[in-house]
Parts: sequence; C-alpha cells; structure tokens
Amino acid sequence: MRLVVLGASGGLGREVVELALSEGHSIRAFVRDPASLADFGNSPYREGLSVVAGDVLDPGTLDGLFVEADAVISAIGSPGNGPSVVRTLGYRNVVDAMERQGAPMLAAASVAAVEPGVNPMALASAMTHRHLLKDVRGMEEVIEESNLDWVIVRAPRLTDDAPTGNYRFANRRPPLGGVMISRADMAEAMLSCLHGPGRRLGTIAVAY
Repeated sequence: MRLVVLGASGGLGREVVELALSEGHSIRAFVRDPASLADFGNSPYREGLSVVAGDVLDPGTLDGLFVEADAVISAIGSPGNGPSVVRTLGYRNVVDAMERQGAPMLAAASVAAVEPGVNPMALASAMTHRHLLKDVRGMEEVIEESNLDWVIVRAPRLTDDAPTGNYRFANRRPPLGGVMISRADMAEAMLSCLHGPGRRLGTIAVAY
C-alpha cells in the first residue's frame, strides 16, 4: 500500500513507519523536521520511505501530500497538558486535504479516556488532562463528520515495551481489564485496520 504517516517522528509514528516498511509498504512520512527521521536507514532515508516537511496547522504544507495515497495513518499529538487545538484544527486541515486530493481512508490514533465512563486513570487524571481530552473530542468529531472511510483507534496507556501481538479489540472502550498497550503493538493494530480480512471501520479501542 501507499501510505502517508502523520506525526511520523513521534514514538507511535516511528513504530508505524518501521513496521509498515518491514511489510513492504511505500511510506510518505510527514514531519515538521525531516532530520528527525535521518536515522531510518542509509543516506538519506531507507528505501520505500520519503519524508515531507510540514505542519498540519498550516494547510499549505498539505498540498499534494495525499495524492495517490491508499490510506493515511495519523499519530498526531500535542505536547503538554495545556490548551491545544493541534488535533481539532490539524485534523480539520487533514480531512479537507484528503477529500480534495482523493485519499480514501484515515486511521487515527486516539485515547481511551475520551469515552464517557472509561476510568480516567487510564490517562492519570481527567482533570489534569481536560485540555487534551477536549482537543481529542474535537478531533474525533471532525473525523466522524467527514466523507472518508475512517477508523479511530483508541488506546489506554502507551508503553515502550516490545511487541507481543496479544492485543485485543473492542468497541469504543478498551476490552475488559485492558489498561495499556505498547506503541509497537498499537502500530500493528492500526495497520491491521487498513487491509485484509481484519479491516475495521468506526471507533474502536485496543489494549492487552
């Protein structure tokens, strides 16, 4: 598949790029600083990987990004716990650009605590993360109102542990007892939603 990965230089984004390349996909990685992926393969980048500099908050940098893409995987995040519109406004720009450029499918990483009734301890404290959750809710609304095929993949706490392949899917909230998942397994779960018999659409959650 020809994939665009947004937020490719973050912890989850790098796992998505690494796994997708190992599976033979062609990757266009969208990052603010191309040097952040300079360690991927030989000079300047690994075969099958191209890197595009830009910012989802700047619609002009999205021009042409999604042309001929089969799908987009997004690991867009925002730093800190203060007020942010990175997700809400960033995804509005992304969705508009995808629809104009004909990219059909979006898989977006989200957080489990955005679902009402989910234990907020999955994100430590709902009060501490209230700005984050507001931004995430805005992001999900933008995606749900789009004309794309989409899947929102909610995760509880992400870790840097090795992949296990033992994660479980559930509808909207994490499976019973699921409080964490590694970024490596989250990346695999998101890729699995895009193709093959395990393809999924809608809002789902994943955890161990």
